[in-house]
Amino acid sequence: MTVLQDYMQGDRLQRIINDWSKVAGETVAVEVMEEDIYAFGSELACLRLEHHFKRGECETDTAYSVHLQTWYFLLKKVYSKP
Repeated sequence: MTVLQDYMQGDRLQRIINDWSKVAGETVAVEVMEEDIYAFGSELACLRLEHHFKRGECETDTAYSVHLQTWYFLLKKVYSKP
C-alpha cells in the first residue's frame, strides 16, 4: 500500500511548500506523515492555511505545539475517502 508520504517527495513536495507558503503569506516548513500533511510556521500563517482548506473534504487542525514550540497546521488524511 502506497501512502502519501511515499508519493510526496522531491519536486512534488517542493511544489506543495511553494503553494502553501503563498497561501500563508510567508515561508512555512512542510512535513508529510503517512496520509497527513503538516505545515509549521507563525500563528497567522497556520490560520491562513486553515481558512483556505476548511472548505474542502479533508479535516483540518491548527494549534500551538508546546513540544515543538511552534504553530502547526494539519491537513488530515489527504487521500483517504470513507
